[in-house]
Amino acid sequence: MKAAFRSFPRGVARMYVGAALLALGAGTLTLGAPCALASPALDPRVVAGFVQPPPDRPGTTTPPPTLEQMVRMIKRDMRRYFDRAENPRTHRVSRQGARRAHWGYALEHFRAMDRRRDGELSFSEVWGYVRAHLPQR
Repeated sequence: MKAAFRSFPRGVARMYVGAALLALGAGTLTLGAPCALASPALDPRVVAGFVQPPPDRPGTTTPPPTLEQMVRMIKRDMRRYFDRAENPRTHRVSRQGARRAHWGYALEHFRAMDRRRDGELSFSEVWGYVRAHLPQR
């Protein structure tokens, strides 16, 4: 048995052992007793193919964010996109910079955001446009 195992290159033997361990973990290979993952239809937590998380304990849910908190989160996200797309020398975003950063929102609304019509966006132009389109209280 030892000689037969040595006839495989060490990497190939490890690959077979690794594949068997992955199959065991995924539930596709069972050893005697059925694995819980082998038949999701028997698991009551599985609904429409998705595993439902356990319900929250009473008193542990977080309240929905307020309008001010949402505005802060949106501004933070816009700032991150802007920083990723900006030209480090001019601190402005061109159409090419927005495309390179995969910032689709800026590409779709570039003309409307560009108030100065100079082909580049400052953060104040971006935030002014976004702020004007947020719901008011």
